[in-house]
Amino acid sequence: CGLNIDWPKSITEYHSGKPLKNISIIHHDLEVKGEALITDYGMEGNAIYPISSKVRNTLHHSNKASIQINLKPNQTENQLIDNIKNAKSTNFGKLLKLNTVQLALAKAYISKEDFMDSNTFAKAVQNLNIPIQSLRPIEEAISTVGGIAISELNPNFSLKKYTNTYTIGEMVDWDAPTGGFLLHGCFSMGYYAAQSILNSK
Repeated sequence: CGLNIDWPKSITEYHSGKPLKNISIIHHDLEVKGEALITDYGMEGNAIYPISSKVRNTLHHSNKASIQINLKPNQTENQLIDNIKNAKSTNFGKLLKLNTVQLALAKAYISKEDFMDSNTFAKAVQNLNIPIQSLRPIEEAISTVGGIAISELNPNFSLKKYTNTYTIGEMVDWDAPTGGFLLHGCFSMGYYAAQSILNSK
């Protein structure tokens, strides 16, 4: 699902509905490259959905969570520094070819001191820390956790208590990536369960 973020007014007023392309989203040890959409309430997109379960777990244990946005994931920190350290201009955003949305985020989440220093600006562009308030409501979720515990299933996906009943896919309590991965898991489980049924006759 998407993430709720308490954006500064400068973001919601001028950049809501705009995409962030060719970025990566980081939460703890997970980094996902892709795109994200800035909304009035926070962020959505293919770079957001895979980390939402990690954010959910963090919020569950500490009530505080944040993500880091890397606006230039295809370049190293040293490459960014080299692009701006010898330039006469102090317009680092332009030198790094940040678009208007990226530059707005940089201005909102980088301190004035770091914004004016080439080294710290380059580092911050790859590590914008964005506090997360909460997840979007379950009604908006693409997929959800919960269901029948895996411990209640036999290896062929039949229920231990009712061996003629099979459960697959999102009937089972598993936390899988959404999209093609989730569909592949459902199809594979369905095929395996069907083969088990046919072979049992």
